[in-house]
Order: sequence, then C-alpha cells, then structure tokens
Amino acid sequence: MRAKSDLAAHKVSQTFSNVWLLETDTGRCKVEDFLDAIEQSNFNKLLPVMRRVDANPSYRHPERFKQLSGPVFEFKSHKHRLFCFQADRGFICTDGMKKQKGRRTRQSDRMIESAAQLAERFSKEGTYVE
Repeated sequence: MRAKSDLAAHKVSQTFSNVWLLETDTGRCKVEDFLDAIEQSNFNKLLPVMRRVDANPSYRHPERFKQLSGPVFEFKSHKHRLFCFQADRGFICTDGMKKQKGRRTRQSDRMIESAAQLAERFSKEGTYVE
C-alpha cells in the first residue's frame, strides 16, 4: 500500500509501456475522466499519437506531440489536449482539456503549470503501478 501523499502512475493499458496515467493521492485520475467524457471519435484521434510515443519515446511532432515547457509535453488532436510530463519510465499524463477558439488559454496555462509541479512532486514521491 502506498503512502497517502504519493502519486501513482498506471499504465494506459497492458499494451502500453511508456505512456502512463497519473492517479493523485485522492485516488482520482483526471486523464481517465477526460478520456471517458470525450466522444469515441475524438479518443480515436488521440490514441494513435499515444501509441506512436509509446513505441518510440523520442518521437516528436510539431502538431501532434511536442514539448511545451520544461518537462511538460502535450498530446494534441484538433481541439483536444492531453498534458503530460517526461519521467524516467516514459510520459505520465496529468490532465486533458478541449481547447476553445484562439491561442493558449488560462486553463491550458494552469494545466501546464500543474503538470510541471506534478513532475517535480512525482520525482520525489511518485510510484509506478504495473
């Protein structure tokens, strides 16, 4: 059993080895909630990018998967975004959103900052759950 203050990274599925979903100390996984809430067609657009990064963690694409700031990266499919950070065993997804019209929003800025903070915290107290 992990300590209450720990963060846990779970595999997206058994077929993934380098892309993980973050579960916070409250037991909630924001990315899982986000992916469950979007339409299947939008999920189907994000999944190939996640699979590509899982197969090749050094993969970068200016439109589909790029580094935003420090350890923070973004999976992108049209209006949908998944924020993640790079860790020793791959990429850990922290949150997702549907982007509104225009450029960056306060919501995306908050999620980027949150992902950076979670990356630092995970490096100190996070665990991987196979």
